[in-house]
Amino acid sequence: MKHSSREASRTGVLKRLGYLIFLLLGTLLIVFAYVFSGQALLFNVLISLGTVTLAIPMIQILWLIVGGEPAQAIIREMQDTMRLEGLGLQRFYQTRSDVDFQNEWLNYMKNASEVDILAHTGYRFQLQEAKFLEMLEEGVKSRKRRYRIVTYSADPSNIVTQLTGNTEGDLDRLRTLIGLSLSKLDPIIKHDDKKRPHLQVRLLENHFMYFYILRADDKMLVSPYMTHLTGTHAPTFQVTGRRSGLFEIYRKEFERVWELSTEYHPASP
Repeated sequence: MKHSSREASRTGVLKRLGYLIFLLLGTLLIVFAYVFSGQALLFNVLISLGTVTLAIPMIQILWLIVGGEPAQAIIREMQDTMRLEGLGLQRFYQTRSDVDFQNEWLNYMKNASEVDILAHTGYRFQLQEAKFLEMLEEGVKSRKRRYRIVTYSADPSNIVTQLTGNTEGDLDRLRTLIGLSLSKLDPIIKHDDKKRPHLQVRLLENHFMYFYILRADDKMLVSPYMTHLTGTHAPTFQVTGRRSGLFEIYRKEFERVWELSTEYHPASP
């Protein structure tokens, strides 16, 4: 311990000595520059060398004044933050239940021209909410917004729905929620423009859905589906920015699932 203390002290003395040498050398170079001020080339060379030599210890001294290592830690933290912003990661929630869907995200969707939803059932966070259904109906009637929704198929032959239901602990409930979601959407789909629909619903069969995704233009919520947690208890994060790395990854995930799913049509009365 004493040896380490002596080494640290010796290192500190050597650093201060080095600063002093650079200060003296830089000062001498500038003095000599003015001694030879009649020779323009030599004057400029000596001034430049003197200025650079003086700058080295001055920068080190200023670095120590503004915080030294603590300041360096702050700079590193800022760099890490900038990297996260480059990825598009804006906010992290411990569970999906912590997301302010009623106000914040409903408002995002009201003002969005494109809304995509990828969910096992879509019921718990969207289709059980009257405000969401009102927004959906108004958006479809206005012909100014486009909605795409993908859920699992409730078809008894869909092995993926069976496995997912067993994992979540209640297959019958999963199918019931899917049925409820579709029943809420049926009236809106029926009154939509058949040639240019603004609400499109698809069902995923025989392929697993690994993420819950909700996108409103350039804002996106992503939550993984996990084997030991139901969707509402899974960690969730918000991604922002169409050009960000994470946004593009999960946009492509939605598009791929959309391609794999089949179009849903309400049953005829």
